[in-house]
Amino acid sequence: MNEDLFIFNAARLHLADKNIAALKELTGSGLDWQAVSKKASSHGVSQFIYYAFKQHDLIELLPKELFDRFKNEYYDTAIRNAKLIDAFKQIASILPNKIIPLKGIELTQILYPNIAIRSMCDIDLLVEQNCAEESWNRLRECGWHSSPIYAVKKSKVHGALQETPGHLFPLYLNGISVEIHWSLFKNNRFEDVTKKAVASSAAVSGNVYRLSQEMMLVHLCSHFCKHLWHKVILRELCDINELVLKHKDTLDWNEVERICSEPELRNDVAIALSYAHVLLDAPVPERFLAEKVLKRRAAVVSSFLAGGIHFEKIRTILFGRLKNYFLTLKNMPGLADKAVFIARTFVPKKEWIAGKYDVSTGARLAMAYPKYWLHLVRVYLIGR
Repeated sequence: MNEDLFIFNAARLHLADKNIAALKELTGSGLDWQAVSKKASSHGVSQFIYYAFKQHDLIELLPKELFDRFKNEYYDTAIRNAKLIDAFKQIASILPNKIIPLKGIELTQILYPNIAIRSMCDIDLLVEQNCAEESWNRLRECGWHSSPIYAVKKSKVHGALQETPGHLFPLYLNGISVEIHWSLFKNNRFEDVTKKAVASSAAVSGNVYRLSQEMMLVHLCSHFCKHLWHKVILRELCDINELVLKHKDTLDWNEVERICSEPELRNDVAIALSYAHVLLDAPVPERFLAEKVLKRRAAVVSSFLAGGIHFEKIRTILFGRLKNYFLTLKNMPGLADKAVFIARTFVPKKEWIAGKYDVSTGARLAMAYPKYWLHLVRVYLIGR
C-alpha cells in the first residue's frame, strides 16, 4: 500500500509541498523498492518519477539501482518517441487529407516538457470517415504493410463486418505501427461527437490539425474507461491530470458538459475524472465527480496499481463487448448468416487460428483452439 502511495505522489510533472513531504515520509517507512519499480514501469510512469525527482532534487530518496533503471527507461523512451515523431511527420507528408494526431503522438509534443516523459506504443490518427480507406491505401503504397492475420477472416460473415469498428487494421513499418481512426470512440459510438471534434479542430501545420482541449479531455476520459476493467494503466490518468492542470485557467467545463450530452459518455468522463481526482488530486469541478467512485476511495487507492476488481466490471459486461456481440447478431438479416456468425465465433477457420497464434498444422494447431476459447471467456465474460 505504501508503495502505491509513493507512486501516486511521484507520478506527476510538478510536485507540490505535500507530495514532497509524503514522499520523504514514505521513503523512511521501508518501501519494497522492487514493487515500486515493477508497478511504475508496468504503468508507464517511471519516466514521470525520474523527471519529477530530477526537477525537485530528490534523487537521493531513490536507491541507486532504481534510479538507474528509471533513468534508462527515460532515455529509451526519448529514443523510441523520436522515431515515432519522425514517422508521424513522414506520414503527414504522405497523406493529402486532414489528419488529427491522438493520444501519445499528440500529448508527447504539446503537453509534456520533453519527449522522454510520456511513453507511447504506436501512432493513432483521426481522419474523416470518407478519407479513412484512401489514407490507409496511400500508406500501403508507400511501404507500410498490414499483418498477415488480417488477411484471413473467421468467416465470410465476420469479413463482411468491420471487426475493429472505428479504425482500420494497423499498418507497420520499421517496427512502428499506425492506426487510422474515423471515430474517437470504441465501436463508432457518439458519431456526432466525432464529427464535431473534426469540424472544431484547429490547424497546426499543413494538413495536421489538433483537437480542442475540451474535446481532447473527453477523448482521454473515454479511452481510459474503455480499458478500465481489462487494461488499467496509470499513465492514462497522468495524461488527464496534466491536461487539466495545464489548462485549468482556460478549460471550458461548460463546453465539456455540452460535448457529453449523451448520458453514457458523461458517465465515462465523470468516472475517469473521479479516478484522476482521487489518485492524483486532479482539480476537477464537483459536478464532474462520480459519487460511486468517491465512496470507494480507499478501495480505488488500494487496488488500482494491482489491477483490482473495479465496480465497472458489471458495467463493462452489460454495456461492453457482450452487448455489442448480441446487437450485431440481432441486426443480421438472415438466419444463415446468424448461424455462421455464431459458429465461427467459437470455431474460426483454421487459417485464422494459425495466423493468430503463429502455428502450423497438426497438434499445435489443435492446441491453439483452447487458447482461443480461453481468450473468448476472458474477453466476453470476465472482461479482461
